[in-house]
Amino acid sequence: MSPTVSLLAPADGATVQHGNVPLTASASDADSGVARVQFYVNGALKGTDTTAPYGITWSAKKRGTYTLQAVATDVAGRTASSATRTVTVR
Repeated sequence: MSPTVSLLAPADGATVQHGNVPLTASASDADSGVARVQFYVNGALKGTDTTAPYGITWSAKKRGTYTLQAVATDVAGRTASSATRTVTVR
């Protein structure tokens, strides 16, 4: 069975200040456990966390609109992606 993952923060449509932005996600896997959660900004990998609670700090240096997504991988190598979220950095 594949893992499940969802982004928790920031909220979809949020406006955040440029600088350090915390990205957090929840992930679970019923049969083998979660090995890692990777965080993507505009499709580029920004960081990986291997222990719950899952999160990284994104250094948002440029103002603009960004798409965020989390991808969980379980111990068996199966993956799942969260819904994408859009945030504005100002």
